[in-house]
Amino acid sequence: MYHKILLRHFKTRSQELKLYGEHPLHAPPKMVYTLVVHIHAKEGKDVEDKIRNKLIEASQTYMKDAEVIGWHVMQDHVDTRKWTIVERYERQSSLEIHVANPYYAEFGAYMGQFVDAQEISQYNELDTSKPVHVE
Repeated sequence: MYHKILLRHFKTRSQELKLYGEHPLHAPPKMVYTLVVHIHAKEGKDVEDKIRNKLIEASQTYMKDAEVIGWHVMQDHVDTRKWTIVERYERQSSLEIHVANPYYAEFGAYMGQFVDAQEISQYNELDTSKPVHVE
């Protein structure tokens, strides 16, 4: 009941989660679509700082988009030229909102000058809300 009342006040479930967080008693099963992006930076002066700052800015920007659950950025603790972005969306179609953001083209153009390789993997997260029996 609580969940249904709250949904009347929010445009999307992600807005509710950003404000109140997830509560296991009234959390509906969800299908989460996740992108994992691995980036390898070019060598060069100030490249690491420029990438770090742009990734932080991107995370802060994309977290405001509808249907974004999380946009997390990480740097490898050994090879500082390796970066990982974990993008979590409510569903695969949420990518349409992501790509429509005017910041998307700017981000890609900026990062392109500093990246020498990238790999993108796409995942559907498993629903872990129900007990399972493992034999």
